[in-house]
Amino acid sequence: MVARERPRDRRNPATAARHVVEAYRRGGYVRVQDLGRLKRERHAGSYRKGEEVRLTAGTLRELAGLRRALVVLGFRVGKPFLKYKRYCQPIYGRDQVARFRTLLEQWA
Repeated sequence: MVARERPRDRRNPATAARHVVEAYRRGGYVRVQDLGRLKRERHAGSYRKGEEVRLTAGTLRELAGLRRALVVLGFRVGKPFLKYKRYCQPIYGRDQVARFRTLLEQWA
């Protein structure tokens, strides 16, 4: 009988942080607002892009692990969606994006 490999414990913040940073490096990105454009176009309401982190996963199981790791780290996770056969996990909000960028700097 072959012993199955135990999944990593993502309840540990250090392990969760490593998992999230690995997912970001595989195919994530951070979108930040262009503050100059926001100032110019806010009155017209045409510039509505908010700040967002988007992480991708190939399978639902990988997505579930990623969501658990984000919750352990204290992030509010958005609703995941499917895009080009990949599952995307967004994190919305200026404060959340700032925390995520700090996490990336710590684990770089």
